[in-house]
Amino acid sequence: MAALLAQELLLSDSHFSLTENYLKLLAAIPAFIVAFLTKSLLGTVVIGVLFMMMLRFVS
Repeated sequence: MAALLAQELLLSDSHFSLTENYLKLLAAIPAFIVAFLTKSLLGTVVIGVLFMMMLRFVS
């Protein structure tokens, strides 16, 4: 599972890139925190989607 997540967050066009995926990485931080604290899949997905929505709106 970690390999799939890392691939989605860190790879862009089959090469490693932090700068192109910074929105995904920023949205993943609160999702990771919620997942760790609550162990709730629904809460993790909702927080991840909400943060991604807010980051796209702001940037």
